[in-house]
Amino acid sequence: LLKPGGILFVSTINRTAKSYGVAIVGAEYVTGMVPVGTHDWNHFWSPEEVRGMVCGSGAGAGDSGGTMKQIAVNGMVVNPLNMEWSLDASDVDVNWIGAYQKKE
Repeated sequence: LLKPGGILFVSTINRTAKSYGVAIVGAEYVTGMVPVGTHDWNHFWSPEEVRGMVCGSGAGAGDSGGTMKQIAVNGMVVNPLNMEWSLDASDVDVNWIGAYQKKE
């Protein structure tokens, strides 16, 4: 449903041991920031899985020959001392956001 050149943003949680510890154990059980049962680790998606769904199976970053191409993936990380969020391309272990563009 995107026009040519349109951009799709996907934001989700990666399926890693670190995300289980942070999103489920930390946020649900330790801090109580969200209700227990909010997250299901089996429903978390990796950047590679989303890229495959959006750009086509086995697609790498950039041009895959399909109708969409990945243009960026960044982790969304929080500093626990001041609760400020930032983007970090080298840390997609927990929260991450990807941008995918429909080709012209």
